[in-house]
Amino acid sequence: PPTQGSPAVVRRALAIAERMAATRPAPLYLVLHNIDGVGLRYRHTQDALAILIAGSIGKGGSRMIRLASSVDHVNASGMLWTTQTRACFAWIWKEVHTYRPCFEEVRLGCDAPVRKTRYGAQGRSLPDDGMGFMRVLRSLGPRNAECLQLLAKLQLKLSRTNKQGKKNVYPTIGYSDWKANCIRKMLVGDDTSLRLILNELTDHGIVVEKRDHQDGTKHLYIPHPDKVLSQICKFDTKGD
Repeated sequence: PPTQGSPAVVRRALAIAERMAATRPAPLYLVLHNIDGVGLRYRHTQDALAILIAGSIGKGGSRMIRLASSVDHVNASGMLWTTQTRACFAWIWKEVHTYRPCFEEVRLGCDAPVRKTRYGAQGRSLPDDGMGFMRVLRSLGPRNAECLQLLAKLQLKLSRTNKQGKKNVYPTIGYSDWKANCIRKMLVGDDTSLRLILNELTDHGIVVEKRDHQDGTKHLYIPHPDKVLSQICKFDTKGD
């Protein structure tokens, strides 16, 4: 349950839920299109929705507020919610395909050659002009794109600090530093959510992982020059 330290919107949601539970004779049904949409992908927003549902249990033991929602991203459950938040929602999942073709993803997957990075990791090489990169970026979920933007900003800052760096040698960012920044920006709630995002980014070949052989720490980098990093930073994650 929310505490005095919880965001005001979460405490307000509980107050509304308790009021509805005490006064409504029948459940109120809310229909929400795209729960992982731009305006709803923040942790306190999702917590408020979950508390609104979980806190509305009436005298008969039934929830007086019920939610039906669509979700776009296949990994939304891992990226949006903590275990506690998922339990509050208590979803009944129904998989509904749109059957829309993924021409861009398929084309990029066929056209982009497989290469070996200087660290030995396999990945797809996207053109340095950033065009193929930006097409993939538009295909990402908003939260994944924001996490990628944050990594690009960290790498760009480090690259500009170290101007004497060699061509095609990219500065790396510690995974722990990236995670701390993502949590501080409320893009993810825990390590599990961020690892799901990282898996997608590495699958696309957007991000490359490197492990320090001395201490075993994980480092990341975007294998593109500063020009492309700047494009990523300016990308509108909210869409047109």
